[in-house]
Amino acid sequence: MFVVHNRIQTIYRFKEELQVLLPGIRIAVGHGKMKEDELASTINRFLNREFDLFLCTTIIESGLDMPNVNTIIIDMADRMGLAQLYQLRGRVGRSNRLAYAYLTYRPDKVITEASQKRLAALREFNELGAGIRIALRDLEIRGAGNILGVQQHGFIHAVGFDLYVRLLEQETAKLKGKVAEEPLQPQLDIDVDYYIPDSYIPDSGAKMRFYRRMLLSNAQDDIEEIREEMEDRFGPLPQPVANFLQVASLRLTARNKHIKGLRRKGQEVEIQLAHRLPDDYQRGGSFNIRKVNPYTLALRLQPGASLQGLQEVLESIQ
Repeated sequence: MFVVHNRIQTIYRFKEELQVLLPGIRIAVGHGKMKEDELASTINRFLNREFDLFLCTTIIESGLDMPNVNTIIIDMADRMGLAQLYQLRGRVGRSNRLAYAYLTYRPDKVITEASQKRLAALREFNELGAGIRIALRDLEIRGAGNILGVQQHGFIHAVGFDLYVRLLEQETAKLKGKVAEEPLQPQLDIDVDYYIPDSYIPDSGAKMRFYRRMLLSNAQDDIEEIREEMEDRFGPLPQPVANFLQVASLRLTARNKHIKGLRRKGQEVEIQLAHRLPDDYQRGGSFNIRKVNPYTLALRLQPGASLQGLQEVLESIQ
């Protein structure tokens, strides 16, 4: 077992207290002020199971591979960085043994909002390959700083990483003398329940992140990735969640077809286009789409038509 703290004096105090509480336990101590040979010898003896518990500072956060260790307790985790906590958590679970990581903080002290976000991120991103998501969340929490200046902190958390990247792309285009075209944002009004129920994702933070990802998806592959992640983490999709993913897919199709708005009430569908229809526009294909005015199309769906049927309607529009 690892027990990690970022103060050397506290480590030795912990050792004294543990020896009183658990007199039979064998405890090793490691920190950066120890001599190199002494520290190497202590770690090797711990690997050879001469000790039961390794009390140490964050010196173990990288470069150590101890597959026999299956538990780590990180004391005052709210005072450590997100990347640092991620590395420390990775010291256990490196074999086929079930591992446990406990991140603790003082119950009598109020932790900051940033610390709460860091701990929440570690709780949320616990699957294999989560390093990139941890890095992006860390960037959101700490801020990205000035791209062309020396200031190394910013306010990215106030706008979110996705919006920050879009703003950066717009400003870069202006510097190059290009006029960045604003992407069309179709407005969808569909009489179907589409939301994420609390019974499916109880954590409000995780729920809001899924909402944002669905609304900011730029490709059908993004939506399928969200679908697979939800099913993997939370189980089969409830109908409102499946509807939400389908609506997100409809929004992408509408944007690609230059549709400004779509309204469905019952079997009646009205489609607002961003471009003018030709004067000789005829009723469209098997869906019998009719022209209402130069910018509006309308049709009547078959009784019981699904959202997938509406998707096929949009794909048929030229």
